Amino acid sequence: MEGWCNMNYKTQVITQEQFDTLFPLILNGFKDGNRTVRPNERLATIIITQANIGLRISDIVRLCPCN
Repeated sequence: MEGWCNMNYKTQVITQEQFDTLFPLILNGFKDGNRTVRPNERLATIIITQANIGLRISDIVRLCPCN
């Protein structure tokens, strides 16, 4: 896992407005045409945790007690 901090991430930070729009959709679910997306409380919790600590999920997965 050496050198993982030097990865070239191609991600974009979302704005507060985007977060405020997306979070309730994930928490409550929504219907998109014929497709229904069910509420996902677990995913909502992960998103809140990531937003609060400022790490990507890939960064969190790589954490170990020695870090």
